[in-house]
Amino acid sequence: MKQNEETRCRRIACGELITPQGEHLTRYVVELSDGKVATYYPLKSEQPRTEWWSGTISLRDEGGNIRAYYKGETNHLK
Repeated sequence: MKQNEETRCRRIACGELITPQGEHLTRYVVELSDGKVATYYPLKSEQPRTEWWSGTISLRDEGGNIRAYYKGETNHLK
């Protein structure tokens, strides 16, 4: 990954993740790139450069792009 791409990526661990299909998952990591969800996966071990957020992140499919919402807003997750 190039340095300028790395600065646009964020990795956020959360206590609960709600998928676009409505699944409730516990202890997950969401990786964002340019404000869109690149991937999400179970939190199995501590990872470098990971932000730790309490509460729930909800994922929504918006026309083929998955967006993450925290406390009802996507602005926190850009």
